[in-house]
Order: sequence, then structure tokens, then C-alpha cells
Amino acid sequence: MPFLLGMFGPITQSSQKDHLFATTTNCANQKTVQAIALDKCLIYSGYKNDEPLFSDPIITLPDDQGFFVGKMFDRESFAPAQFTQSDTHSLINNPKMVMKDWWGRYAGALYNKGKQRCTLMRDPQGLSTLFYKATTNGVIFSTDMSLLYDALEEKPSVNAAYLAEYVIGNNYALASTSFNGIQELLPGMGLHIQENGSYSIEQLWDISELRGSFITDTDEFEHTLLITMQSSLKAWVGNSSGICLELSGGADSSGLMILLRNILPEHKNYWRKLY
Repeated sequence: MPFLLGMFGPITQSSQKDHLFATTTNCANQKTVQAIALDKCLIYSGYKNDEPLFSDPIITLPDDQGFFVGKMFDRESFAPAQFTQSDTHSLINNPKMVMKDWWGRYAGALYNKGKQRCTLMRDPQGLSTLFYKATTNGVIFSTDMSLLYDALEEKPSVNAAYLAEYVIGNNYALASTSFNGIQELLPGMGLHIQENGSYSIEQLWDISELRGSFITDTDEFEHTLLITMQSSLKAWVGNSSGICLELSGGADSSGLMILLRNILPEHKNYWRKLY
């Protein structure tokens, strides 16, 4: 999966910028690296040297207004996400629209030039990761913990309390990480960074906002559910060379196998693993 590595705030005028550049140069395939380098905003995106290229896309917003990394789809058409000028203007001013209108596995960094604000976000299911370290002069962030650690001028100490809680399974929903000072942006949340380096966290997705429905026509509901499952699965695996499916014999995995048989072209394969 491609990465994001960047910083926002007055900190971009410091030597920390050189550390981000060096980390990107050392760890990334330079042919894939894209960058936004503006006043108080520096964001790199690319693929690391040790991962397959183009497994997931880098989605570039127009006019240096940010990146998404990962697979994103239009919630209505299930088409891969493409952002027009109009789309970008709307979502940088109202980041909640991303969670409302698109779905998938993604993390994003959006730059609002008018408000001089950078917004970080992570998909509601938490399928992607996003970490950040706040300083007095801004925020340094990355989708990859190792990249963030390598890019920091001052290395953080190990968070022994986190590791102890992790062992006993008590911190699976906390923002803390194995390093003091490095936080994880939780799923469905947005981190708004202002030009002076201050920041705030906003909940961009809330399951309670989803309206429930009363099923009055079972046949119609089943048909709609089937079409939704087929469209979602086709969007997710349509460009894959093959699929490996763990088959337990239950309804979930068996249903996916049946749908995949109808979705994948004949020249593509799927492998079944029984357990």
C-alpha cells in the first residue's frame, strides 16, 4: 500500500524538513514519489522499496490540495474514486463528505489553501493506519509507523505502559502507540492542523447517524442486498489477478465464493482454503 509522510505548520521551516526528505529518499521508490511542497505544508506520497508497485492507488487531488492512498469507491456507482475540482472544493471545506460519499480502505491528507489548514483522515473501518506526532510548531504524520519514526529528528522513547496493556489486551481502542508522543488517528476521525501548528480532532463518521429502515418487502430487500454485495465485491477485487478465499463452510465465506465465481473473468482464478 502506498504511504503518506508529511508535516504541517511552522515546523516546515526547520531542519525537520530535511529529515522527511532523507527518509523518503532512502525508503521510497523514487519513480513513484509525489510531493506537495508549499509554505507550511510538505507531504510526500509513494511506494516503499520493499512492496509491490501499484497494489493500491495514490489518488492526487487537483492543484496540490492533497492525497488519498488506498482503494476508494463512489458510494452510489461503486466506481473508483476520482475527484474533480468541484469535489475537491467541497470536501476540503467539509471533510465529513468523504465518509458520506466514498467508501473503502484509505487514509488522506487534505490541504485547504484558503483556510491554511491540513486535515488528516482515516477510513471508518480502520483498514488503513495513520500516525502523528504533535510538536509546539506543527504536526508530523505518516501512514507508516517506521517511516514516521525514521523521519523524526528527536526519537521518542518506548511507551512501556502501552506495551504492557497491549499484552493483556486492554488498549485496542486507544490512540496511544508503542512510542511516547506518537498517536494513532482512530478510525473515522479527522485531525485538523492549523497554520500556527495547533490542532483539533473531529469525529467525521458516526454510526448513529445512519438511518435504520423497517423491512416491509422481504423479496425486495434480499434483491437489494444481493446487488449491493455484488457491486461492492466487484469494485474491490475487479482489478486483482486472483483471489485466495478461506472457506469455513459458513454462510459468509460460502456466499463470497459464489459471488466471486460470477464476478471474476474466466482467465482469473480464485483459490479456496478450507479450515
